[in-house]
Amino acid sequence: MPGRESTNGIVRFLGSYLPGSMSPFLSRNYRYELFGVTTWPITVCMVEGAVTGVIARKAFPETPGWVLATVTAAPVVSNVTSSVWTRLADGQQTVKALVMMQAGVIALIGLIACLPLNHWGVYPFMVAVVLARMLMAGVVTMRSVIWRANYPRACRATVTGKLITIQTIIVSVVSLGLGRSMDANVESFRIVYPAAMLCGLGGMWAFSRIRVRRPFEISGQPSADRESRRAGSMVPFGLLAEWGTTVGAMMRVLRDDVAFRGYMVCMFVMGMSNLAVQAPLVDMAAGRFNLSYTMSIVCTQSLPLIIIPFVVPLWSRLFDRMHVVRFRSIHSWVFVTAHLLTYAAGRWESPELLFAAQAMRGIGFGGGALAWNIGHNDFSSTRNAGLYMTIHVTLTGIRGLIGAYVGWILYSGITIGGFVSMRALDHDSFLFWAGIGSIGALGFVYLNRRLASVVAAGPSQDGTDQR
Repeated sequence: MPGRESTNGIVRFLGSYLPGSMSPFLSRNYRYELFGVTTWPITVCMVEGAVTGVIARKAFPETPGWVLATVTAAPVVSNVTSSVWTRLADGQQTVKALVMMQAGVIALIGLIACLPLNHWGVYPFMVAVVLARMLMAGVVTMRSVIWRANYPRACRATVTGKLITIQTIIVSVVSLGLGRSMDANVESFRIVYPAAMLCGLGGMWAFSRIRVRRPFEISGQPSADRESRRAGSMVPFGLLAEWGTTVGAMMRVLRDDVAFRGYMVCMFVMGMSNLAVQAPLVDMAAGRFNLSYTMSIVCTQSLPLIIIPFVVPLWSRLFDRMHVVRFRSIHSWVFVTAHLLTYAAGRWESPELLFAAQAMRGIGFGGGALAWNIGHNDFSSTRNAGLYMTIHVTLTGIRGLIGAYVGWILYSGITIGGFVSMRALDHDSFLFWAGIGSIGALGFVYLNRRLASVVAAGPSQDGTDQR
């Protein structure tokens, strides 16, 4: 019967997310990961860029444009700290480092709950959000390393896709709830944020129970330096010297791995166009169209995220069959389309088109969540996966830092001392970023045509994941 078959299909689909659907080899860690992604994302939601951007724009009086740009870009800009966090990727110690970073995020969310909603309160709000996102960059780096060690390449996209799906559903629903509560009472965040802290503690416990397979293969440090540290030797100049060592290792990878270098160049160009529009999108929704807290958050956060679970299975099947460069040569055009729709929304004063553009961005985010978290593994070995992720994440932070302020300047204009003045491009800026995104997408198309020779030109790896 069609009805029974449909019901059975839904049951099978939901059952595929349970630990019992995994092999015993994978199910133990997945069980704790599953609990973690049902609790920790509630905490993460409190410092998501679109959520904090809407709060900064609407709850605090006369928020400066540069503060709005900083807050909305914080999740991305903070990734520049990944080169520091990767030094903590060292076998089973990776899990301990991850949990300590989560504790820091929880403490900062508690601080936000105590801030006054006045002109001066927006500045410590901005600092707390940026610091929390710096720690979150470390959490992302550590989780990527753990995924690389714990899940084989053949099923990694599928497993991480399930975790990402659950996380995005929770973040989108919680974001909506936060918006509705602040529409009812702007002070309600003083209750919501402490509740999110309690959920974060549950996530900390779950992640602390994860065990790393082959921990001896994990390191974000050059082997000689790692051995000297374990022997108890002193590292000159402490963390500064360690950071310098990591940066040196990153530069060597970009010098020697031709394939990965080309991938990073294209990612920088294409990614810049995405990261530059965050603050303008928030301002267009909450300011220009004067949407409520709820509808502003739905438009800029919940709508794109709620679409991700429906498209991740499709993107993951595509990703499992091809190299990440080929994947990006297809996937990147979704974001170009989203920019064009956003331009149209501003051109014709249509909130409906803005929602359509954000839905298109959600489709792109579904594929981007997979490629961003595990795409670098198509170039790395298990031993240096943390270093490759660090390069990827750090460059994401750099382009986010540049894009956030360039994007805001193009959108709102700028005047410096009465001598230098540039008019606001307003919605026309999205047309500009569609052009930049197209250049990045065409770069992936070019790399895809040369994929075999480009990948072969990379340095010799252990072959575990090379294709």
